[in-house]
Amino acid sequence: MDNSEARILENVKKAYDTIADEFDRTRRNLYSQLEIVVQLIPKSAKSLLDAGCGNGRLLNYLNPQIEYLGIDNSRELLKHAKKRYPQGHFEYGDILALHAIPQKFDVITCIAVFHHIPNKELQLQALQEMRERLNSNGRLIITVWNLFNTKLKRYIDSETHDANIPWGHSNTFRFFHAFTAPELRQLLEQAGFQKVRQKRDPQNHIFSCHAP
Repeated sequence: MDNSEARILENVKKAYDTIADEFDRTRRNLYSQLEIVVQLIPKSAKSLLDAGCGNGRLLNYLNPQIEYLGIDNSRELLKHAKKRYPQGHFEYGDILALHAIPQKFDVITCIAVFHHIPNKELQLQALQEMRERLNSNGRLIITVWNLFNTKLKRYIDSETHDANIPWGHSNTFRFFHAFTAPELRQLLEQAGFQKVRQKRDPQNHIFSCHAP
């Protein structure tokens, strides 16, 4: 990781710390992307890692018997998660360093997080980290925004497909990479995932796939 990539990741983390209060107020209900993710979680799953858990809202829709771990690198969002869901298990962590977690899981969810990673090498690293934290035949459910199909597409650089997008009308910007569906599918396959399947959603690319 070079200095510019490290700065991008640090700026994303700082942005979420800055907007944490408003993010928590506006990210509580079940919406289409989250509903699809919940439907893709096998009923037989006994453990789940929520990679980039934000304010922990996924816990609202999980079987209470599932062993849940939520990680995020925004300490301010984690404060909201821990306050709202005292029964949940939340830790500070990074999807580029999941090897620090000793256990493996039946399911990993990565909801609207992966598009903040700035280049292919780091994107592949994150996917490989997730694959290694899955049990055999464990399922990854991953979503990214389909920025080409929203009003935000005006921010996309035509060559790199990268974008810096403000939070609402604020001066707080977050880095995004605008993935195409074939691009994300190829990365998942390169990372060693099998049975890669896409669920249709107009504003998001949603994939489920399995570890070997």
